[in-house]
Amino acid sequence: LVIASTPFTSTAATAEWSFILLLPFTIAWSCTKHDRWHYAGWWLGCCMSLKLFFLLFLPWLVLRGRWRSAAWAIVAMLVWTSAGLLWSGPGSYLQWVLTLGSVEWWWHPMNASWQGFVWRLLRGGGAIAGGFAAEDLARPISVAGAALISAVSLWAASRLSRTSDSTDA
Repeated sequence: LVIASTPFTSTAATAEWSFILLLPFTIAWSCTKHDRWHYAGWWLGCCMSLKLFFLLFLPWLVLRGRWRSAAWAIVAMLVWTSAGLLWSGPGSYLQWVLTLGSVEWWWHPMNASWQGFVWRLLRGGGAIAGGFAAEDLARPISVAGAALISAVSLWAASRLSRTSDSTDA
C-alpha cells in the first residue's frame, strides 16, 4: 500500500529517497533515549554522510556538550564518504558537487523548501508565474532567509540544551 501511494510515487519519481534514513535516524534517537550518545553520534553521522540536511545535528551535539557524539558523527561521515570514494571514485563526487550547483528546479511545486517557496514567489518556473517581478532577489533572499532560519534554530537549540537534557524537548 505504501509503495502504491501517491506520496511514495511522487518521492520515487523525483529520486528523493530520504525515507531510507528513517531507520538509522530512529536508531540514533533511540540511542539518545538510552543514554548511549556515542552510538547516537555514529548513526547521525551515517545519516549526515547521505543527506546534508542532517549536518544540522552536528552543532546541536556541540551545543549540548556531546563532544564524543560529535566526534563519532564525524568518524561515521568519514568512513561512509571514504567507502563511497573507494567504490565510485572521486569523479562521482565531483559530478555531484557540480550538479548541485546547477540545480534550477527550485520552483517545482513538490519542493517544500524555503528556497522553493522564495523562487516560486519571485521567479516562478515551469507553468508557474512568479508573483512579483523580482527574479534577481530570489537567491539573496533565499540565502538570507536560510541563514536566519539556521540562526534562530541554533539559538532555540542552545536555550533548550541549557534547560533540558531531553532529546524530545
